[in-house]
Amino acid sequence: MSIFVAKYMDCGMKIRVAFFFENKGLAGFDCRRIGEGNPGLGGTAYMFYVVAWLLASRNNDIDVTLMTTHEGLFPDCLRVEQVEGLTDAMRRCRKQGIEYLVTKYSEEHRQMKELFPPPGNKCEGTGCKDVKLIVWCHNFASAKMLRFYAQCPNVARLICVGREQMDRYRDHQAFAKSDYIFNCVDTGIVTHQMKESMQEDFARRGNIVCYIGAVIPSKGLHLLTAAWRNVLKQVPDAELYVIGNGALYGGNPKLGPWNLAERTYEQRVLRPVMEDGKLLPSVHLMGIVGGKEKFDLLRKVRVGVPNPSGETETFCISAIEMQLMGARIASKRCPGYLDTVRNGRLVNSKRELADCIVRELLEPTTDYVSTLKDIRQRFSLEAVAKDWEELFLEALPEGRHLHDILPMANLDFEHKWLKERLRRWKEQLPWLRRVLPMVDNFYEAKRAASHFLGRYL
Repeated sequence: MSIFVAKYMDCGMKIRVAFFFENKGLAGFDCRRIGEGNPGLGGTAYMFYVVAWLLASRNNDIDVTLMTTHEGLFPDCLRVEQVEGLTDAMRRCRKQGIEYLVTKYSEEHRQMKELFPPPGNKCEGTGCKDVKLIVWCHNFASAKMLRFYAQCPNVARLICVGREQMDRYRDHQAFAKSDYIFNCVDTGIVTHQMKESMQEDFARRGNIVCYIGAVIPSKGLHLLTAAWRNVLKQVPDAELYVIGNGALYGGNPKLGPWNLAERTYEQRVLRPVMEDGKLLPSVHLMGIVGGKEKFDLLRKVRVGVPNPSGETETFCISAIEMQLMGARIASKRCPGYLDTVRNGRLVNSKRELADCIVRELLEPTTDYVSTLKDIRQRFSLEAVAKDWEELFLEALPEGRHLHDILPMANLDFEHKWLKERLRRWKEQLPWLRRVLPMVDNFYEAKRAASHFLGRYL
């Protein structure tokens, strides 16, 4: 135990923390039993709620408040305050003596100069100079935002949701403020009996393929439906279940006639799997499914295909949940899956997706026991709660990080070895930051070009 924490405990004091989340469109979700699984929320909303609940319900020296912009149904043990926005949340933090405010990464922060002042400026009016900001990066950050956060004195940490996501910025000055804490899942849903029977169950499963997630262009369901007929040619009895739709992240978007996605994108997704105006018999649109119903369905899945584009995937809770229920994974090699996929196969190109799915469908066995052990060690509620507790109680007060920056894994992925070399050079010669861009700038341009060509050609 650090001297800092011991001092707080001796004085009967608690470190005060607030989580701010814009929850417009999510008021209808019943989150009172959030610890038992996701009730159908998007991954970011679920993580803000469940981590706040975890820290509030555990025996620690952290006082937690969840601040939201709209009403909702939350656990009784969690203090919830309704605020107008991030600026109002900051004012309340100062008034209540809250030391750390966790907020979601947003490009809009650049316009909020009173909350994110440039170096040397004071934050008049809101008093946010008394409150340290923790920017929780569930999305990939742009180079301009990384520079903005690196230079902002109020930002104490950029918390990524995976090691590979953090390593993407290894050659940027913001890396010095960065750390990572994995997202979590409720591993308690797997009973001892289920664990013992899962290997046997897999051999009896039908050739069921499943997609879970928001049905929006960046998630890539269109890549899976485009590949589906090629899958059927090799595995004629394969079935595709789609869980989720375009309303998963809230906001009340106007969906198309199949209630799957915005009309134009819905047409793009469904066109390859339709005949005479009807869906192929092998395709099933399930809508938003949460809780026990979702896990019951996943126990029948042989191959999960979460976010086949990999464009936006920083972690992917769905990939963990699928593996937790015994499924194998087939998807794109990307930062999120390099951290989370232990039971399956990752490909480098969308052209390989159909063959990858077929290979996984025909795989007779599954590596479930070691996969479950890995998930429990790294992604369980208990493991992730301990990391957040260490962050607030020790790492931040002591000015240290949770994780060592070395050694690294996946050195071949997107020239990570070069990023590390550049990081060292820029530390020794800071002027190089002005002339040597991030390696990821090249990959970002490549991804943008690929997305453009895929959408318009």
